[in-house]
Parts: sequence; C-alpha cells; structure tokens
Amino acid sequence: MIHMCPNCHIQYDRYQPVIEKEYGVKYDMVHMNIAQLVALSMGADPYKVCGF
Repeated sequence: MIHMCPNCHIQYDRYQPVIEKEYGVKYDMVHMNIAQLVALSMGADPYKVCGF
C-alpha cells in the first residue's frame, strides 16, 4: 500500500498488528511512503536507504 502522507504510512504500519489481533485476520500488506517507492524504483537498498 502506497501512502502519500508520511504520517499515514507510520499510522497504518504501526497499527496493522493491532487491527489483525482485533479482527483475527492476517493482513499481509507492506506500507510504503511514496518517497520509499521512488527510491526503490531508482535502485536504492531497501534496508539501508528505505528502512525496511
């Protein structure tokens, strides 16, 4: 899931485990900010540069 807003990215990434526990469903989603997506598409290291 790509987020334009950095705060939304952090919110959904942080609370996904809480939502999964509440509803008993496993959501296998990756949350990225648009800047992370652009960096990855330009060949940036996902761990060192993008923070995955």
